[in-house]
Amino acid sequence: LWEVGESLPPEVHDIWCRPTPESPWAMQFMILDEDGDDWVYRRDAAVRGRIDRLTVTRRGLPLLAPELQLLFKSKGRRPKDEFDFALALPKLDETQRDWLIEALMISDPTNPWLGPLHAQKVSS
Repeated sequence: LWEVGESLPPEVHDIWCRPTPESPWAMQFMILDEDGDDWVYRRDAAVRGRIDRLTVTRRGLPLLAPELQLLFKSKGRRPKDEFDFALALPKLDETQRDWLIEALMISDPTNPWLGPLHAQKVSS
């Protein structure tokens, strides 16, 4: 339980919510560190971006920008993350792709997603 007025410790980066203890998880809130108008990537503070560019709107709903979601997924690279990367890669625009390349080059320069990201850049 997260009590009203209770501060979260700095190591908490996700909050999972459900209506009752017996219910399935219904929602996840991801907590980001911030520095002024920027959010800061917790795995490497050199990766950051403007808070006002965290989301995109699709079908009237605000969603985490796909390049950021892929950055967060890039560490674990579970089968579902690999699937999401393969699905999202051809849909990233040049700015999104370049940002993800730069973020991965800083935070994880041996990440295997860099190859396909660079190949997609060359082919577009």
